[in-house]
Amino acid sequence: MPNPLVSILVPVYNVEPYLAKCLDSILAQTYTSLEIILVDDGSTDASGGICDACAAKDARVRVIHQANQGLSGARNSGLDIAVGEYVMFVDSDDWIDQTMAEKLVAKAEECGSDVVQCGLWDVDPLTDTAKYDPKGFIFNHMESFAPQKMALSTFYCRYYFRCGGNNSVCLKLIRRPLLDKIPLRFVDTKEIGYEDLLFSLCLYAVINRADYLAEPLYFYRNRENSLMTTPTLRVNEVLENVRRFERFCAAQGMQRALRRVFPLFIFWAIDLELNRARWFNNPAHWQRVLEAVRQLHKNPSARRYFLRAACSRTLAQYGKLCEASFIERLKMHLLALGIALGGPTVLLTLQPRDRKWKEYEQEHAE
Repeated sequence: MPNPLVSILVPVYNVEPYLAKCLDSILAQTYTSLEIILVDDGSTDASGGICDACAAKDARVRVIHQANQGLSGARNSGLDIAVGEYVMFVDSDDWIDQTMAEKLVAKAEECGSDVVQCGLWDVDPLTDTAKYDPKGFIFNHMESFAPQKMALSTFYCRYYFRCGGNNSVCLKLIRRPLLDKIPLRFVDTKEIGYEDLLFSLCLYAVINRADYLAEPLYFYRNRENSLMTTPTLRVNEVLENVRRFERFCAAQGMQRALRRVFPLFIFWAIDLELNRARWFNNPAHWQRVLEAVRQLHKNPSARRYFLRAACSRTLAQYGKLCEASFIERLKMHLLALGIALGGPTVLLTLQPRDRKWKEYEQEHAE
């Protein structure tokens, strides 16, 4: 039986200094049943020529040259022509271990997975040295997930929201027909800020099984001006992510099952950005995130989500499912908001049946 074809999609935009290393790592894969799709997204440097040269020396490589559409548009262009049984995404300033495709496919075929995820190496842009945090990008204490064995809401709260690395599509091997069946594509970053977040949330809502390979196989280059290190938390974008996820779940007939997850989404997005600010030690990023949090708390639609997560049974019900540190971070957000806006910090101690809680809920209800 022939090995299943894997489509590796690489969006390319003005990455001339990094592109050769990225492409060499893909061409050197020990798994050879590959379709390599390079999407030159309107590059103004030599990146497009490097892509063409790569296609000239390897028949597995296909190149698309298009006007600039952004990362989401480039990935979607690749998805639209991909024919592999599986799909992988590699950002053009990163690179991958030569065994990545082989190991992920082996796991998927063994377990019947719709998604297989590995760990990553975090590469220092100055020294090119890599480090690996086994707790930072995995479903902690979990090797697989199947909605038949665990409630989807429990999965999101206990595992997904504990770990920002679960967002990145670059760590995943995905069964491609699933994406066409839903259908699921990337949304323009101008509309939602961080394209991987919404895509991954929706992906895990419809899969039959996901597995994790406890090995770092992806090398993420931590560039200062990359999309991942640029502050992205904006009020309208966060709210739009929540709304789109709610609409997606409604279309799949699972809005009721996940109704208590949506409020936590907004806290999680804030926590993710605050962690990135600390990770990259970027004071400007930190200030912008805090300002975005203040604006979110002033927004009537956002206040509804804050209220549902902080003052209703949502937080109480899922408190036992989440890590204590996650709950503490949510409380820290509330405390910071209370201090910054002069609002009541008594929210941290209220219980759903308390008279004061009911009064607060009635006062701020829409």
